[in-house]
Amino acid sequence: MAQKPASAPLPSPDAVDLGQLYERVLVVCPLVGKGTYADPKRPALVPLQVKANGARGLDVVRGFAWVPSDDGKQAIVEIILRDETSLSEFKRASGAVAEAVLYERGKQSPSVVDEALRRVKKDFDRNTLRAVAP
Repeated sequence: MAQKPASAPLPSPDAVDLGQLYERVLVVCPLVGKGTYADPKRPALVPLQVKANGARGLDVVRGFAWVPSDDGKQAIVEIILRDETSLSEFKRASGAVAEAVLYERGKQSPSVVDEALRRVKKDFDRNTLRAVAP
């Protein structure tokens, strides 16, 4: 009698780490806004509202999460973008904010990124900043 070959079960679609979906960048940028309902304090590179597909510039942002810096003048932001085209569009638009520094996944070593972010916020762990997108 022939034996059936052993095979591992296929991974569940739910097994995908949500942090690996979409294009993601970490950004250090100044905080803007008056702190009112109409003009809330927010990172400079974050739109007031997340727009629908087909947007341009900073409106290509699908989601974000941020924490203020230790001095309260800057923010560390994880920004989610749909794809590489959106990333290019976002980088072009973010060039208008001179103080902004972008860190793309896989472009810089994690230790370099961690060191740079800890200069802005002591004891910062980038793994605790997890943005979600629809």
